[in-house]
Amino acid sequence: MLVPLINTGIAVSVIGPSKLPMDGLLPEPIATELKITLSNAGVDWHFQNTVTTVNHATTSNNNGYELTLSNGDLIQADVVISAIGLCPNIELAKTIGITVNRGIVTNEYLQTSQPNIYALGDCAEVAGHNLLFIAPILVAAKALAKTLSGQTTAVKYPAMPVAIKTPNYPLIVAIPALLAKGSWQFECASSGFGIKAVFTNDSAALLGFVLSGDMVSEKQVLTKLLPDILA
Repeated sequence: MLVPLINTGIAVSVIGPSKLPMDGLLPEPIATELKITLSNAGVDWHFQNTVTTVNHATTSNNNGYELTLSNGDLIQADVVISAIGLCPNIELAKTIGITVNRGIVTNEYLQTSQPNIYALGDCAEVAGHNLLFIAPILVAAKALAKTLSGQTTAVKYPAMPVAIKTPNYPLIVAIPALLAKGSWQFECASSGFGIKAVFTNDSAALLGFVLSGDMVSEKQVLTKLLPDILA
């Protein structure tokens, strides 16, 4: 959302509790370069902060809002956009005794702990994977449609890198599994714009990657080397 806004000349302030943008998704060197690139485009960052109050502006020449941050700073804004991420709503499932974790826990057939109840979408934690993207939901929906039609079909997730919508700083993300053991290695683009980050295990097998800037051209080559997410 913020990139289209700054590209049309609108001043953007971003407020968040983390130290860097998308630091739960991106390795630090790439998150840092993303911050610098968008700062140069005009984004005003307010990290390690939260909004404590949002009030209508009190000045006569401002019909917008006044935001008070947790550090005491004040920000004037014409529009306030809340982009706080996805958190599966698991309360109903928990109330009726279905097993939940980060999402509603299912097996590879999208079957919950109550055999006649299935879960699909952002709320579903499928065989340990809670993938909050369109591509895995489509894969799961096709499998569940077959199962409910009488052809029992397990969900199989191939490697599915995700393109992040930041045209000023292109990003392709294929995050390693939550409990994957390994380490990140980094390579800067020869052009000076972008970084290749690969996550490998002790045997040098590729388990995930993040590509930025001019390095996104390596997406297809690296994707072929990734293991399936759920075979």
